[in-house]
Amino acid sequence: MFLVIFFHVLTRSLDMNIIEDTLSEFTPIYLPLYCVIVILGYISQFDLVFICISGFGNIFSVQRQWERLITQKSSLNDRKEGFRAIMRTQLIRGGFIAILGYVSEWFFNGMIVDLISQNPNWVTSSISAFFFAQILTVMGLSNIFLSFVYLMLLRNRKEKSIQMVLLGLFIGFLVVTPGIIELIKLNPVLWNSLEIGWEHRTVGMNILLFFLNPFIRRHTPIFPNFSASALGAIMAYKFSQEGVKKKFINWMVLISIVLQLVGLGFAYFEYQGYQRIRDYNLGSFLFAYSGTILFILFFLYFFEVHGSKKVIAYSKFWRRLGIFTLTLWCTQWLIIFPAWLIQIIINWISGTWTDFVNSPLINNGLTMWQFLIALVFIIGFYHGILLLWEKIQYIGTFEWLTVKLISSTYGNAKNRLDMVQSLYNVESFIPERIKYYKSWQLTIGILLFCLFAVIHAMFYLI
Repeated sequence: MFLVIFFHVLTRSLDMNIIEDTLSEFTPIYLPLYCVIVILGYISQFDLVFICISGFGNIFSVQRQWERLITQKSSLNDRKEGFRAIMRTQLIRGGFIAILGYVSEWFFNGMIVDLISQNPNWVTSSISAFFFAQILTVMGLSNIFLSFVYLMLLRNRKEKSIQMVLLGLFIGFLVVTPGIIELIKLNPVLWNSLEIGWEHRTVGMNILLFFLNPFIRRHTPIFPNFSASALGAIMAYKFSQEGVKKKFINWMVLISIVLQLVGLGFAYFEYQGYQRIRDYNLGSFLFAYSGTILFILFFLYFFEVHGSKKVIAYSKFWRRLGIFTLTLWCTQWLIIFPAWLIQIIINWISGTWTDFVNSPLINNGLTMWQFLIALVFIIGFYHGILLLWEKIQYIGTFEWLTVKLISSTYGNAKNRLDMVQSLYNVESFIPERIKYYKSWQLTIGILLFCLFAVIHAMFYLI
C-alpha cells in the first residue's frame, strides 16, 4: 500500500517537466536517476500484486478452514456441510469486498475528493465510477469464484486435481481474453467508454452495463485479471501442502520469464501498429504480470524463507501498511488533509496565501526535494493514524468489519478480530529459515527484474 500512496503523491505533486527534461538528453551523471525512473515506471503497473496476494490469502484461508472442519474419515454429508459453511463465509467476504470496490471509488475516493477539491462536475464524475471495473470488485468476485471451484474439488475428493484445475484457470483467463474482447467489440455501446454519456442512456441500459462492466477492458477487467488471482491460489495450495520449496520458486521464475517473452511478442505487434493487438492490451499486461511474480518472490524469499526474526521484527512498519491495505485503499482521500496542512505551513513560511485548490501539491508543482519531503510527511500521517487506531484494537477498520460480518453469522470470532495479534505474531509458512540461493544467484534475479523493467520502458515509457 506504500507504493499506492507513493504513486498518488508522485503523479499529483511532482513537476513532471523535471522528469521530461532529465530524459530528453542522456547524461551519464544522471544514470542512477534514469534507473530509478525506469524501475518505478515498471512497478507503477503492478496492480496485479493486490489481486495475486488476495487470491493467495483467500485460498490459504479456505484450506485452513477445511482442515479444521473435515478429516479423511469425514462422510460425504459432512463434506457437503463443510462446503456450504465455508462457501457462505467466502460469499460474505468476497461480496463485501466487491461492493466496497464501488463504494470506495464512488464515495470515499470519488465524491468526497471532488467536493473537497471543488470539482464542479462532481455528480457526473461520481456516477461515472460505477462504470469502471474496480480492482476491489475484481478481487471480491475472483475470491468467490475460486473458493467455489476449490471447495467443489475438496468436497468431491479431487485433491489431486486441484493444481491442474488452478493451472488451467491461470492459463485459460489469459488465452480467452482476445476472444472476449472481440465479442465486446461487436457491440459499439460496450466497446465505447461506458462512463461517458450515461446520462443519455435509459435506466435499464445503465443497470445492464453496470453488471457487464467488470468484463470490459476499462481499468481492471475480469479478463485477464482473474489469472493473477488463480496464480495466487496455486501458490496458496502449494504452500499449504508442502511449504515454500526451492523447486516451486524456480518454476515461478520460469513462468515469469515465459510471460515476459509472450508479452514481448504482443508488445512488438502493438509497436508495429496492429490495432487489433493493441485492443487486447496484453503486451503491457504480461510485462507487468511477469514483474509482479518476481516482485512477490523477492519479498517472499527475503521475509519468509530466508529472513531472520530480526528482519521480521523490523518489518512491522511495512506489515502494518500491508495488513490494513483494504482500509488504506478506501481512505486514500485522507491524503488531502496532510497535503492541506503542508500548504498551510508553506503559506505561513512564505507569508503569502495560496488556496489548496491551486496548491502545487495537487497541481504537479513540487521540485524533487519538495516531493520527497511531502511524501515522508504523508506516509508518516497514515502510519500515525494506524498507530492511534491500534490503541482501540483497529475496531472499525474494513478488515475488522469483514470479520465482524462473518462472525455475526457464525458466532464468536474473538481471535480473528484481534488485529493487533495478527500484526505482532506473524504466522510462518515454514518451520525454520532456509537459505536456498547464493548471493550471485540473487543478483541474477535482481538483474532479471531490471531487464524486465528496461524492456517495459522501451515499449511504453520512452
